[in-house]
Amino acid sequence: MLAVFVLAAMILCVPPVLNKLHARLGEDTALLAGRLGLHLFTQPENTRADFYQKEDRKEVLITDMTTAEDLRVFEDSFENPAHIAGIQFIHKGGIMETAEAFFAKEAEYMILNDAELDFLMQEKPDLYNFARPVRTSKAAVPSGLPEGTVNLYSTPFVIYLPVYHGMDDLPDKIVNDGNILIAVNPDEMKILLVSVPGDLIVKEESGDEELLKYEGLHGSAHLLRTAKRVFGETTENILAIDYRTINSFLLTLDELEVENPGDFHTSAGTFYPEGPVYVYPDTVVGYLTEGGGEARQTRELYALRSFIDYMQYYDHTYYFDNYVRNNVNRMITNLRKYEFFTFCQRIVDDERTWDFELVCVTGEQANVYSKTAGKIVTGIRVDEDFIAGIKDKIAETLGR
Repeated sequence: MLAVFVLAAMILCVPPVLNKLHARLGEDTALLAGRLGLHLFTQPENTRADFYQKEDRKEVLITDMTTAEDLRVFEDSFENPAHIAGIQFIHKGGIMETAEAFFAKEAEYMILNDAELDFLMQEKPDLYNFARPVRTSKAAVPSGLPEGTVNLYSTPFVIYLPVYHGMDDLPDKIVNDGNILIAVNPDEMKILLVSVPGDLIVKEESGDEELLKYEGLHGSAHLLRTAKRVFGETTENILAIDYRTINSFLLTLDELEVENPGDFHTSAGTFYPEGPVYVYPDTVVGYLTEGGGEARQTRELYALRSFIDYMQYYDHTYYFDNYVRNNVNRMITNLRKYEFFTFCQRIVDDERTWDFELVCVTGEQANVYSKTAGKIVTGIRVDEDFIAGIKDKIAETLGR
């Protein structure tokens, strides 16, 4: 569950004022999933109708969790364009900072998503005495992504987990350097973690060869189709998370002890000897992302396993609960809203021992022409028998 490890506060910066920003994102830009609602509130003395009737400037406070795609969902939910004429979105900061600014009447309107509203209701149970709901806009599955239908709590399943460097203005255009296949059999308590290099050479639908890490630049739906084509039809679910989340979440843990597979220097000068080491919030990204080949993939898997053990041993369910609920709308995924949270919570809470198997996909270096990069690049070509073996391991884990 690398996802559990990297789930932390997204630090995607939203400019102070966003007005119809989605107009320049392109029609093929997918929606961020999680299907959290976006709740529009007005001051208690106003009526709901005031929002629709007001034609001049309408200032709407948003939090630092609000993305351009959230605003696209909100604006596109109005059938009459006149209803959103004059809207100015004003970035205010965190949930409480935004709410306090709203209570101080710095603006007439405020938007919160489901998770933010849940959090604020815990802090201020009498919220509806100070804020009148106007409407709720529901997000959708990312365009082109099939909706995830498995019950993650009881049905064997596979999640494809790309860990990426995203482009803030194009949230569904990603460079997925990290790639983990997670096959889980909840009934038999089995988890297979397969680390796949971003430089893996894969065949596209056209028959052209490309590096796996560039497939995400064509959108999450394209990336999931590629993963299914390479690793089998059981790869039905996708959960993509930004690398920048890792260190933020570790701030709640202070440090993480990891079994380091070999001596390693980061570009910042940090040295990790082979054996048990401590990874800290300000060094974890370099530890996980620098270097290459099987050594890096092994570090990712070992760190992930250490994190799961840490969460179970110290019972940090409070941090995990609040993090996932407050950030589920920041993931590119086709999973239902709290499915993944529910499953991960089960792993953290379960006193039984899960049977883990860790595998790294490796191969030989080879040159290939990348249409995306527009040049010849060096990738990793994996033997077809090796890939067939990975598919067999997945099927074995799932009990098929």
